[in-house]
Amino acid sequence: MEDFNQADGSKDYFRLLEELEPLVRATRNLHGALEQARDVHELINWRDEAYSLVRRVELLQGDAKIALDFEIARQAETQAEASHQMAISAHRLNVLTTFFPLATLSALFGMQFKHGMEDWDNAHQPILIIGVLVAGLLAGSALTLLITRPAKRPQARED
Repeated sequence: MEDFNQADGSKDYFRLLEELEPLVRATRNLHGALEQARDVHELINWRDEAYSLVRRVELLQGDAKIALDFEIARQAETQAEASHQMAISAHRLNVLTTFFPLATLSALFGMQFKHGMEDWDNAHQPILIIGVLVAGLLAGSALTLLITRPAKRPQARED
C-alpha cells in the first residue's frame, strides 16, 4: 500500500502492477483451495480471511490501473497542448514570411547593378521608393490573405 501511495509516474505504476499480479493469482488460488476445504470448520475462518485478502489486493490492483490510465491521459493532454502551441507558432512564422517580398525588392533595388532607373533625376526617386514599398506591401498582403484563409472542406458527393 505504501508503494501505491508513493507512486509518482507511469514507471512506478507499471512496477507496482508487475509486483501485484503474482499476489492476485496467489490469493485467488489460496481462496479457491480454502473454498474446497471449507468442510473443516476451522478452515472457514481462513477462507473468509483469504477472500478478504483477495478483495483488498484486487482493489489495490484496480487503483494502480486507474492511476496509470490517469497518468497516460495527463501526458496525452500535455502533448496535445504542446502540439497546438507548435501549430500556432508555425502559423505565425508563415504569416511573418509573407512580407519577405518587400525585403527582397528593397535589397534588389539597393544593389549596384544596371536596371535602367539609374539616370532618373532626384524628382522621380521618391516615386520609385514609394512604388517599391507599395508593391512589397501588396505582395505581402496578398500572400498573408492566401496563407490565413480557412481551408475548404471537401463536400460529400451524392450519388
